[in-house]
Amino acid sequence: MKIRYKNQFDKQRRDLLKTITGAGISRGLLNSFGLAGAMMINRLAEAQTGPKKSFALYVAGGVIPDLYTPNSNSVMKPMSQGYADQGVAGDINFLVGAATTNPGHGAMPFRFGGSYYGQASFDVMMARTIGANHPLDVLNLGVSQLDTQGSPTRDDLGGTINTINDPQSAMRRITSALGSGGGNTGGDGGTGGGTNPRQLFVDLHRDAIKTLNSKVLGQHEKEKLEEHLSSIETLESKLAPATGGGSAPAQSTTQTCSNVAMPSGNDGDFTSHTELQLEIAALALSCNVTASVSLCLGDDTSGFNIPGFNDKLHSSHHNDVTTWGQYITTAGYMFGLAAKTVRKLKDAGLLSDTLLVQNSDMGNGNAHSAADTPMFMAGAGVRAGRVTSVGGASQMDMFETAARILGADSHPAFKGWGGSNISGVAS
Repeated sequence: MKIRYKNQFDKQRRDLLKTITGAGISRGLLNSFGLAGAMMINRLAEAQTGPKKSFALYVAGGVIPDLYTPNSNSVMKPMSQGYADQGVAGDINFLVGAATTNPGHGAMPFRFGGSYYGQASFDVMMARTIGANHPLDVLNLGVSQLDTQGSPTRDDLGGTINTINDPQSAMRRITSALGSGGGNTGGDGGTGGGTNPRQLFVDLHRDAIKTLNSKVLGQHEKEKLEEHLSSIETLESKLAPATGGGSAPAQSTTQTCSNVAMPSGNDGDFTSHTELQLEIAALALSCNVTASVSLCLGDDTSGFNIPGFNDKLHSSHHNDVTTWGQYITTAGYMFGLAAKTVRKLKDAGLLSDTLLVQNSDMGNGNAHSAADTPMFMAGAGVRAGRVTSVGGASQMDMFETAARILGADSHPAFKGWGGSNISGVAS
């Protein structure tokens, strides 16, 4: 008798349960050892094609559209040169003529959501739909994301979910989802003392790892498991405090990162902080710990510094209005980090199954304008290397389009943002 499924997600759930049962994994092992589930999700995911994961990116500060918007041949402008420098312009579909709701400062809860507080954010909705079978719902990361109006990650009841600015806390969230219990690393904001998350992860689940290696996994999957554990070890070497107390990262024979700080807007910190958060995001997606990641590069007060600029980002929006020299510097830097995000996903082999959506807080920062807000989509299911005129489409339209590409709109838990599908984006 042929089994009828209500939707693709019902079938995926049944397939996952069959995969776990066939692997001989007990409910107790699955519940206590998240990597067992993640490896089974990986087994199922590798048999699928098309987009399976999402990445929501926010970049603070907006742009001067004439100095940012690529032309129809994807030739970059001074504020968008970073895409060419990183070699990723051909991987992006730039949405020209987009508009964001609630432009200007102090409206972070709208950046990944719709036009009112009762709507779930894009990253939360993707966690409930395409990411429903994963150990971790959503990993929401930030760099100097300290807006007093709240995080852009929010539930349906209008409540916000705090963005994780501290990479150590983000790392604990991943290892906790994998079953390590999170460890004791000195508190969410601290860097001193505590236990090595990898040590906890391996020691607490040594028997489970042995079972996976000896009875469950094929050779390819054994290599994937070791790759995941190695990634955890590499990141831990960057996050571990020096012995004997203090807050300086430890020197490692594998990799040193003594220049990485946990900043809240100090000059020189923003780049290294972003790169570290990107590594953590890539780890979570690569290991199938989660299918939904968000990253906020700054917040919409723009009251933070960037390397080489000795004033707050906000001031660059309103100074030097004849040549926009300061704004070119700061916007070029911020969207250069957006380009690095695409590059990181591409280099990690994630761009082929991850859909990336990017939003900002405004178009022209000097006018706090909603029009011509820099937005793009990239990755799985997207027609790449294009400049698409969207005629005033909002971030809600972009999220609706992304949800359709990911197939999330067919999930029974899906609730949209009242947007429309943007033509010319899906591949």
